[in-house]
Amino acid sequence: MLHPIFSELADHRLMPVIELDSADDALHLAEAFLQGGLPLLEVTFRTNAAAQAISAIRKRFPEMLVGAGTIITRDHLRQALDASAQFLVSPGFDRTLTEAILESGTPYLPGVATPSELQGALALGVTQCKFFPAEGIGGTRALRVLATTFRAFSPTFVPTGGINLNNLEAWLKEPAVIAVGGSWLAAKQWIRDRDWAAIRESVATSVKLAKSVIQA
Repeated sequence: MLHPIFSELADHRLMPVIELDSADDALHLAEAFLQGGLPLLEVTFRTNAAAQAISAIRKRFPEMLVGAGTIITRDHLRQALDASAQFLVSPGFDRTLTEAILESGTPYLPGVATPSELQGALALGVTQCKFFPAEGIGGTRALRVLATTFRAFSPTFVPTGGINLNNLEAWLKEPAVIAVGGSWLAAKQWIRDRDWAAIRESVATSVKLAKSVIQA
């Protein structure tokens, strides 16, 4: 059964993966996503601006669902929780970190790429995972094998890594996929150039495609 946070994610079928060099851009970015029709995003801890950006968006746009990504250390976890992140995402699976996050009660998507990693997550009761790097480890076929092998546990996935408008539809049609994540929605260059209009149009295009797959 999906956590309510992940049910909302599943409703939209998209999870933007955002890297910000400056927290000053956070509110403009969030506004572009809202105008494009997608009230959620994941801000990654790949830069030092992540915590401040998450906090700013949460305060200014309470209607947005804001997660923290690239959670690798306990310090990342602490910063994300202090910033009021509503869900957490990691690129890989670490049992100790997963246990700490589960103890916090925050919805969590650990990253899995192999049967061993998925088995480890399932052993802790985690049935929603990030599948990463999705295209780099075999694409939809590899995901299908994992989902089938562990079907008794009904795992579901948010694949990220190498996904864009060209293959988005194929991923969204996978039964075990609740949403698809990626950075194509807001390219780094657009963020650097502060081209919020380009981001808004990109988001709107992706939202339209995701809806067409849902209705098909």
